[in-house]
Amino acid sequence: AALGAGATLNGAAIAHSGCAAPEGAVVLGGRPVMRAEHWPGGVPPLRRVWRSSLAWRLCLVADGAFDAALSVRGTWEWDVAAGSLIAAEAGAAVSDSTGRALLFNRQPPRHDGVFVAPPALHATLLAHRLGPAGTGNGGSGQGGSDQGGPGRGRR
Repeated sequence: AALGAGATLNGAAIAHSGCAAPEGAVVLGGRPVMRAEHWPGGVPPLRRVWRSSLAWRLCLVADGAFDAALSVRGTWEWDVAAGSLIAAEAGAAVSDSTGRALLFNRQPPRHDGVFVAPPALHATLLAHRLGPAGTGNGGSGQGGSDQGGPGRGRR
């Protein structure tokens, strides 16, 4: 991928899954991402699976193998820089876990987590993450599935 040039895998263009709603979405993230304390607007009904590398997770979302990659813990910019470019060039929305754009080459070189998903799903997940009116208050804390099994099956 290159800025403004789209993203490819082995020479073929790639794109996110197009998933628009959390119901049935398969997301990549660590076990803590599904804890109610991280979702003031209520834990969305997601199926969580695990892949070890954060950069790999972002690329799996970029090529549509999974619907989202979520981290609510601090992330080092070198772990997300390349993957966030690839995902963005594949049409995915990319932000930190509070909806702010990822900015690089700053001190400290950390982000408040990372959310990568197709744009409509990204907006819905952020609404759950931020709670009513984006204040971070309220919410039921219900929903979500914590499974370590395979995702859509490609990788």
